[in-house]
Amino acid sequence: MFYGAMFLVIGIYMPFFPVWLEGRGMSKSEITILISAPLFARIIFSPLLGFMTDQSGNRRLALILMLWCSLFFCSLLIFSYNFYIILVIFTLFGIFWTTVMPVTEAIAMLQVRQHGMNYGHVRLWGSLTFIVASMVGGWLIDLKGSEIIWPTLMVAILLTLMLSYRLPKTSEIPSQPLENAAPLPPIKPKDLWILSKNPIFILFLFAGGLGQASHAFYYGLGTLHWQSLGYSGLTIGLLWSTGVIAEIILFIYYRKWFEHIRADTLLLVGSLVTVLRWLITALDPPLWILFAVQSLHAFSFAMIHIGAVYFISKAVPEKLSATAQGIYGAFAMGSLLGVMTMLSGPLYERFAGMGYMGMALVSLTAALLSWRLTKIWDGKQLKV
Repeated sequence: MFYGAMFLVIGIYMPFFPVWLEGRGMSKSEITILISAPLFARIIFSPLLGFMTDQSGNRRLALILMLWCSLFFCSLLIFSYNFYIILVIFTLFGIFWTTVMPVTEAIAMLQVRQHGMNYGHVRLWGSLTFIVASMVGGWLIDLKGSEIIWPTLMVAILLTLMLSYRLPKTSEIPSQPLENAAPLPPIKPKDLWILSKNPIFILFLFAGGLGQASHAFYYGLGTLHWQSLGYSGLTIGLLWSTGVIAEIILFIYYRKWFEHIRADTLLLVGSLVTVLRWLITALDPPLWILFAVQSLHAFSFAMIHIGAVYFISKAVPEKLSATAQGIYGAFAMGSLLGVMTMLSGPLYERFAGMGYMGMALVSLTAALLSWRLTKIWDGKQLKV
């Protein structure tokens, strides 16, 4: 239930928060700056808050505190119409909210290891509630206008906060301790330095990172552009939902379909399909074609994500896997996505929907780097 509530927030925020910002008088460039600010902040504060959470030994309590802070700063937005005030408040909100997901994942993984919880089913419920939120959010905008987004977001965060009190106390002694698990060798600073400068790992960071960062235009301005084409809020919610449904299907069957495909090949195929997706989207095709193109989200997002996870699991030593995942997350979903989001505003103001062509170019670069990765990586663990 907690996962479902958390994805209600995401399902309202991602598609429709830019609409609320535009309703508050923000330009496209200002909107993309506001959306990118928390992405840059998370590079520093997410690892810091995550470290403090691990040090406290009580992830549930830390999660509750982060949600209270998220609720508080979100509440301040109702009084905000000035760009700079919104920038400060929204950045503070983002610092805490963007750390909620990693801490939740840590709690979930603990439950998987200790109690055999089915993580796939839990994550599936999150995706399903995202679909519901995006459709309901679009319907509410049709009825009440953009100002309805803020109270809807507040209700979703409050529900998430209430359900967080029902999460297990991770500071308790595990009921099924992993007594036979071999401890991982300690991480040495030298190992981190060698990993960070490894040319294959750096190539992977840019190949996977640019593939994900090419979604910046879609995340930041996709809804606003579809509104300009005359699509209703409900239709826009259904378009977002189509992408998530396709993503769910791929996540369910990826082991069966892609188990024997190399990680770098998944990155290459995902990036090439992403090029096709943005090229077609840039042409403002008829609605039925747009729905079909939205299903390519299974490749443009999910396949690249799976390829990245596979690469880290195969190429990076186990003792550095969490660190490698953190570096990739900060680089792909932090700095690169932040930069591309900031560039999307001026791109849209000059070219409107044709700005997707710029994202196609970014995806093509990711595909070329992925192709290069297939040539220089032997599929084995890196020597770190």
